[in-house]
Amino acid sequence: MACIDIPEFLFQWMVVQQPDWARQPMALVKDERPTALLQEVNGRALEVGLRRGMRFGEALSQIPYLRARSLSPALREQITLEMVEKLRAFSPQIEACPHNSGVFYIGLNGLETLYPCFLSWREQLLKTLEASGYQAQCVIGFSHFGSLAVTRHDQPITLLESPQQEDELAQQVALWRLGVPVKLTNALSLLGVTTLGDFLKLTSESLLERFGREAYDLHRRAKKEHWDPLQSVAEPTVWEATLGLDYPEPDRERILFLCEKLLHPLLLQLSRLKRAVKRLHFAFQLQNGDTTRHSLGLSEPSLDQKRLLDLLNLRLESTPLQEGVTDLELQLEEAESPAEQLELFDQTSRREIQAANRALDRVRAELGAHSVVRACLQEGHLPAASFRWEPLDRLQGRPSPQDISNILLRRFHAVPQPLSAPKADQLLDGPYRLSGGWWNREIERDYYYLLTPKGEIHWAFHDQRRQLWFQEGIVD
Repeated sequence: MACIDIPEFLFQWMVVQQPDWARQPMALVKDERPTALLQEVNGRALEVGLRRGMRFGEALSQIPYLRARSLSPALREQITLEMVEKLRAFSPQIEACPHNSGVFYIGLNGLETLYPCFLSWREQLLKTLEASGYQAQCVIGFSHFGSLAVTRHDQPITLLESPQQEDELAQQVALWRLGVPVKLTNALSLLGVTTLGDFLKLTSESLLERFGREAYDLHRRAKKEHWDPLQSVAEPTVWEATLGLDYPEPDRERILFLCEKLLHPLLLQLSRLKRAVKRLHFAFQLQNGDTTRHSLGLSEPSLDQKRLLDLLNLRLESTPLQEGVTDLELQLEEAESPAEQLELFDQTSRREIQAANRALDRVRAELGAHSVVRACLQEGHLPAASFRWEPLDRLQGRPSPQDISNILLRRFHAVPQPLSAPKADQLLDGPYRLSGGWWNREIERDYYYLLTPKGEIHWAFHDQRRQLWFQEGIVD
């Protein structure tokens, strides 16, 4: 098997999403409150003195330019599955390590005839990851724990010749490199146990009695005392149906009716297997030979044919068809079906959250996958840089009731709008001075709230350096 180790995997993913975060100190937090603890920090953050367990507010007071994000367990799992699908181009047998984020195991059986050698396979895989923005280490070995340990050796060997060579190199690796908890590493170091070889000299029973279950399980995995086959992540099943027409069909309603004929038998088969639709792909081949392809994702798996056709209809209405359609193709990605989807009679859900998610699906179907976003707070010097927009897949829970009668909302312009100088009687409140930005572009602004003749409240600022007025937004 091959072991792929992507160091600081979640931080590398964050840099792929935000390229300007490269070479910046970063941290993962449970939420973005000042009292939240730093769950993980990258190497750059360690260099400037940040550590796991620090308060978010304390870390910001020391390093104001710290980049931090909160990644939910569901999002972390999704990020891991996306990497699994990326690696699937190199082998059908892929396992994501449950103990170490960013570690993946790949089965190489049967690939000997597809590549000149395993080193050639490794080179192509690393080039693909690098093109996607990920730096990784890959070792071709014989066991889960042994190959992972070799990837973290000071001088790793990329292609191991025998299990004995793997064991010899693995035993030289320091425990802290293997993701062993800091508390356990420090306790073992007091006994002179610093490498994996030293650790394996201890007995599992003594570790269980003195250090607990975690140390015991780690020792058993390292000694390979139990059968540990490759637990490959199952490839998602795709259900497909196609239809060729004897004539070009330009009418969208008739195209939708033909799609319904293809969709109905697929949904029946899925319901018998207690599965549901997670994503719908469809493609139309036009009379001129062009092919148009689209994909519709659902906030939760569904077997509701009416809902799927409604989303398909919304996408068709927003898709210009220059020519008649000659061939149709539908593909359904399956997922485990919620219990209520398998009921004989469709019952209307009393949960408003489900209706809200269906509404978001309709918006995405009509306007595109990136049309539904949410604002997330971030550290920024300017007000417009104090938040960012992130895609919102689905609503997770109902908001708690709260009194918002006295709360005003500020709506930002994408770009500040030029504004003529206001009169003195229009200034409701201010000035609020904002200055700084010496690291990029010097900024000196005085912010005001202005009352317009129409009774609207505008949020504006006077740029002291340019001696100009701009409107930042509107207050509702």
